[in-house]
Amino acid sequence: VITAGYFLWMLQRVILQTYHGPAIELPRISFRELVYLAPLIMLIILIGIYPGIALEMINSTVLAILG
Repeated sequence: VITAGYFLWMLQRVILQTYHGPAIELPRISFRELVYLAPLIMLIILIGIYPGIALEMINSTVLAILG
C-alpha cells in the first residue's frame, strides 16, 4: 500500500506538473569532443546495422570456449 501510494504521488508530480524549463543550461559540445565522439557514433551505428562484424570477431573465441 505504501509503495502504491508513493508511486501515485510520484506520477502526479512527474506527469501533471507544469514544465519550467531545464534546471541548468548545458554547455555546447566543443570541436575536440565532437572529434572524439564521431568515430564512436559511427561504430555504434555500423554495429547496429550490421552486427555480423562484431559477431565474426568473437565467433572463434566462443567456439574455443564451448568446444
